[in-house]
Amino acid sequence: FAAQITVFVPHDAPDFLEILRENPRFVTQRLPFCGAQKLRRIAWQQLELPALLRARKFDVLHAPTYVAPRFCPVPFLLGAPDLIALNGPQFATRANRLHYRAAMPPSLRNAAAIHVSTTQTAHEIWRRVPDARVEIAPPAAEKRFFAPISPEQIENVRRKYDLPREFLLYLGNFEPKKNLPRLLRALEILGDEAPPLVVAGGIKPWNFEQNALKNVQKIGFVPRDDVPILMRAARVFLFPSRCEGFGLPVVEALATGANVVASSAVPLPDLARVARVPNPRFSRAIAQEIRAALRENRDEIAAKNYARQFCWDESARTISRLYSEIFEENLR
Repeated sequence: FAAQITVFVPHDAPDFLEILRENPRFVTQRLPFCGAQKLRRIAWQQLELPALLRARKFDVLHAPTYVAPRFCPVPFLLGAPDLIALNGPQFATRANRLHYRAAMPPSLRNAAAIHVSTTQTAHEIWRRVPDARVEIAPPAAEKRFFAPISPEQIENVRRKYDLPREFLLYLGNFEPKKNLPRLLRALEILGDEAPPLVVAGGIKPWNFEQNALKNVQKIGFVPRDDVPILMRAARVFLFPSRCEGFGLPVVEALATGANVVASSAVPLPDLARVARVPNPRFSRAIAQEIRAALRENRDEIAAKNYARQFCWDESARTISRLYSEIFEENLR
């Protein structure tokens, strides 16, 4: 798809987006508000963006995160990574529940096409919008997760965060769907059988009771370069979510060759071939699979090969094809 592409980003978007300037096809436009200004962002999207699309005569809009303008003057491609805000509202913040309940259904109905991460989400959309045009374009692990990791790198990261020689790793936010209380209960069941738990991330507290993380080493936000090393250094990477749209951290951990205990709610195909997938509703089931993972040798080659089936290039080609098809259909 050889058209010029304008990328609208919040005022505080990360600097890595500036690499788009190296490609003359891309124009980056920073908006006069920050990403955290949710109401301002919604108002811009619903009220100001349609006028801008008309004034600058855009041909196609790509709305990659769930919602497009209600009265969009051009055909649009919608990204719907999951329908959790609609199907599992208890796992969404009150603001997101209200916003997506009002804005997502018309976006799904009015989209020229929709790209999703899994077949599960595709079927959920077809149940709501039977004639929706849905294509699967999953995310993937970056190349850094497949790169060899040396003992020296592991030792440097261990010293940097003052980590024990053996540890379990949880990386993510403290939000309800991540199932931290049941994970902590599972570790209580295991007692001295399990190494200490290291918790990384958690930059959005979601009113999570911080005191619940007793006997846990919290290392906070982790730079992206350190993430694959931490995953590879851990005895087991833990991802016991109650629900997920995809589960990218699981793919990333497998790309490093890590030993993974995920969850049967992670909708990745045939995940049980390369990871342990307990029912996330039961702490004893989680404990049992952690115990089993600690006793077995990880199959690094199988894990890495599994992660390689997800490819950014393939997903990019799918989205580029949809751009072209929507553009051509609009010309007819």
